[in-house]
Amino acid sequence: MKTVLRIFKILVALVMVAVISGAAIGATFLLRWGRNLPDIRQLDQLRLEGTTKVYARDGTAMGVLAPTVNGERLDRSPVKLDEVSPMAVAAVIAAEDADFFKHYGFNPVRVGASLYQTFFKGNQQGGSTITQQLMRNTLLSQEQTAERKIKELMLSVESERYFTKAEILTAYLNVAFWGGNIRGIRAAAKSYLGKDPINLTIEDGLYLSSLIPSPNVFFQNLCRAREGMKIRLKRMVEEKWITKREGDAAWRVKLVPKGWSNVRYDKDGKLLGCSSKTDPNRPKLVNPRVNIVEEIRTSLAPYFMYEIRKILNSPKYNEKAFSGGGLRVYTTLDPKAQRAAEQAVVNARKPWGQKEAEIATVGINPYTGEILAMVGGTDQSGADQYNRTNSSQFQRSPGSSIKPLLYTLAIEKNFEQWSSFSNRPIRTFVLGTPARDGCPRNYYCPRNFDNSITDALVPLRKSLDWSLNLPTINVAKTVGYDVFRDKLRLLGFTVPDQLPLSSPIGGIEVTPLQMATAYASLVNGGFWIEPSYIRRIEDSEGRVLYPVSDEEKPKQRRVWTPQAAFVGLDMIKGVVYDPLGLSEQLAKDAKISGRTIAGKTGTTNDVKDMWFVGTTPTMTAAVWMGHDQPKNMGYRTYSGEWMPIIWKRFIENALAGTPPGAFRQPKYISYRNMFGVNMAYAYRQESLKQSNPAPAALQIEADTVTHRPEVTDLPTSNEARVTIALDNCKRNVAQVPPRADEFTTTNCLVMRSVLVKDLELYDPNYQAPVIAPDGTTTPPNNP
Repeated sequence: MKTVLRIFKILVALVMVAVISGAAIGATFLLRWGRNLPDIRQLDQLRLEGTTKVYARDGTAMGVLAPTVNGERLDRSPVKLDEVSPMAVAAVIAAEDADFFKHYGFNPVRVGASLYQTFFKGNQQGGSTITQQLMRNTLLSQEQTAERKIKELMLSVESERYFTKAEILTAYLNVAFWGGNIRGIRAAAKSYLGKDPINLTIEDGLYLSSLIPSPNVFFQNLCRAREGMKIRLKRMVEEKWITKREGDAAWRVKLVPKGWSNVRYDKDGKLLGCSSKTDPNRPKLVNPRVNIVEEIRTSLAPYFMYEIRKILNSPKYNEKAFSGGGLRVYTTLDPKAQRAAEQAVVNARKPWGQKEAEIATVGINPYTGEILAMVGGTDQSGADQYNRTNSSQFQRSPGSSIKPLLYTLAIEKNFEQWSSFSNRPIRTFVLGTPARDGCPRNYYCPRNFDNSITDALVPLRKSLDWSLNLPTINVAKTVGYDVFRDKLRLLGFTVPDQLPLSSPIGGIEVTPLQMATAYASLVNGGFWIEPSYIRRIEDSEGRVLYPVSDEEKPKQRRVWTPQAAFVGLDMIKGVVYDPLGLSEQLAKDAKISGRTIAGKTGTTNDVKDMWFVGTTPTMTAAVWMGHDQPKNMGYRTYSGEWMPIIWKRFIENALAGTPPGAFRQPKYISYRNMFGVNMAYAYRQESLKQSNPAPAALQIEADTVTHRPEVTDLPTSNEARVTIALDNCKRNVAQVPPRADEFTTTNCLVMRSVLVKDLELYDPNYQAPVIAPDGTTTPPNNP
């Protein structure tokens, strides 16, 4: 007996030592883990990785952009508590934490109760409170360790002191995992039921709550989810969240979640076909990816949306775009124009045997640079992310569509539409050039696409109408390749310092968006305006994030004098409207009844790329056709057969029902009838007193003074300086000499280096700010 008593005492002592030692060790760990607890106040600035919503210019919802967090795309759109149906909230609370409003973050009894419910009652309720789950989904990791569990308990208790129950519940509803990459009740309601949270019914809430314990499993087993709904419905009635009558009515609703078919119920609400997995009446899951959100979801303009995604992924917007509830992005896109562009591309007739050819088009507002429509290829499903309208990896030869820019430069340099240039064969020594088509090695020998014109001299207008290469090369030689290079750079093109000899006839690489923007400068009075996709960005609280300053607005710079731009525009009107003889009518199929248009075709010599770039007074657009891997489009095929028709269908439908408008004509423009066509030209102010008769022969050149130089250095920043020509005999409202133009006399001409940011002060049409009596200043409406 003494031996037994001794052994008992020893055991008691060992237990006491173990308890004391365990308590000491436990206290040590608690102190260490407690010092490393996350700050509970971080929940105030909880990053919700919100989904960004994108809208068209008229407010039409275009789609959403889902954030990517730790390599996982999330669909999460935060809600406020009053934006969720009370019945859905009740169902979640009944399922996850029926005593939520009674405990202080941690309920020790609930752990044991959960085990009892699971093994004896079949209830799928977990052991953690809603507060604990919130800590685990936000401030802590999901790893199953003692340290994480202790921290979870400590933070739960602390959070109940710091936040109200409503705040905790709201946060939980926004971070709860609902399967796939769905986070939060708004995304879950949309993905599984196609509803907004406020419209969820009792049965909807029961279904969503039944998924929470293991959403990826229960979503794919509607029979099992239905069993969970029944248990939760019973609990809601027992806890008096709803009456028994309301519960019975909800149970009889024939709920069919998204992604399911063959879902049938009997009159008492029993789901049929659940007796066995082979039952022919068993519900069928036809879309197992209902709970997977792609990076971009859109029903309109997928290529445009990918461009928006690129912008928002920039360092400036990335954090704001996909945190704190996401953004609301109001874009420049016109849904009507976009649908017209998509239809024109999809229904386009292609050259024989070219079914796999790609087509891309983009339309912009020539006065603002806003992109109204963008179709980057023939695939409109959103699977194709290769945007052929504006990709640095996708640049193609523009063919003859580049010629109007050179011809407008010639106008700016004192030539007129009737000025004539040689059409004789050209042979230029270029070392290393291979022999080709009768041209010997080490020589560049351009040819006209159609050799039917053999005139020794051809006027600019006719040369452009017929798209002749030889006179075009001679124009470039006359005005200077370096001058042409500088003008192309001002127009937004990236070109080498040494332009190739073929650059005036398409020997550079461009994008459709660059071409549309360059042509727009002929419409808007001579300005290059940076293309823009976004009009306004707001955060989830409605605060405007963009634009917040003038520096963020699209850049613009003067490239042409208004008169030179208008004469260039008049020339490409001729490409469309001039009669046979003066014109080959390459663009006649672009004509739109009741509207005035202008434009130019472009075909590369090897017919790998075909273009039409055209404009109306309110929209400028470029259309391209070719192959991703360049190859010949067909023997003797040229752009005039195909491209003007596609362009016309796009623009005609995009502008249907809108006023036709007219191109704006600047001051000092007159017309001369040459070859039966009225050709625009700019005259000197001094010549108004003269009769100014029409020239007697083609060889007679312009009678205007030489156009004065404009920007001679490409602006790069607000600190950049440019050299401009000024008329020192005049002053504008800013009391500075305005820019010189073709009417400035030599004795008044001065050159001055100025800051780029001050350029607008020297514009002839500069308007001073308006100062109100209260001292507020209204910015001027400067061009």
